[in-house]
Amino acid sequence: AQAVPLNEWVALDRETMEGSVARLPEVEDIDPLVNVQLIVELYSR
Repeated sequence: AQAVPLNEWVALDRETMEGSVARLPEVEDIDPLVNVQLIVELYSR
């Protein structure tokens, strides 16, 4: 079975329908529509 990368940090084997996290995502991997600073401020309260 061939693994097809969805992102650099996620792997999916379409034949067995198994996914795995190849590594933890970095801040640069997060969609730019997400404002990380706002999330940190919310959970810091």
